[in-house]
Amino acid sequence: MSILPATLGSRLLLGVSAIALAGADVSRSDYYAVDARDQNIRIPATVKPLFDQFMRDTCCTLGPDGWHYLTGTTPAPWRTNIWDWNDGLRVWRSKDLKHWEAMGLVFDLDRDGTWQQPFIDVPPGRIAPSGDVCDGRQRIAWTPELHYIKSKRTWLINACMGSKVDPRRGAFILRSISGKPEGPYENIEASRNGPINNLPGNFSADNSLFEDNDGAVYFVGVDHYVIK
Repeated sequence: MSILPATLGSRLLLGVSAIALAGADVSRSDYYAVDARDQNIRIPATVKPLFDQFMRDTCCTLGPDGWHYLTGTTPAPWRTNIWDWNDGLRVWRSKDLKHWEAMGLVFDLDRDGTWQQPFIDVPPGRIAPSGDVCDGRQRIAWTPELHYIKSKRTWLINACMGSKVDPRRGAFILRSISGKPEGPYENIEASRNGPINNLPGNFSADNSLFEDNDGAVYFVGVDHYVIK
């Protein structure tokens, strides 16, 4: 899967699909029964990829330096499967939203991670939505977002270590040590030794950050909670 133009975005397309399904008065089970490979609901051929990169959960933001920064859930370069493990978080940048420059692995799980480093054992042979066969181990840095925090004059990345089988996984926030979007990044104090939130049955993907006018920063968790 290649990257959609940031002005359109995969989240927008998914949101439109959800609205269309809701309008059709279908149940939640019907929603999950939709065949994602159905050519009738595929991205139109007129939509051209920005660059060739498998990515989910795409997030793009405009920095104070005039560059657009893009990140998302990606596999390691030698893999196509993001459903069992990857090597960390990557960032790209662009001045015009047309030409994109890779900034590399800004958070390497082996180099920069603390509690995020270890693999956990899972039943091998699971089949990913992509059709890939998953390994018997899991370590997934998922759903990153890149935010410039004015009051701190630095960049933060919120993300999660995804796992539906291990309660030790959960959300974390990274701080750029250099104050630059390319990092390097380290865990903030609240997530240095473990996830920020550890709710049973919830690995807190799809979280976000919000800076208010007074400089207060809020962590917005999946579904139902906000942490200052």
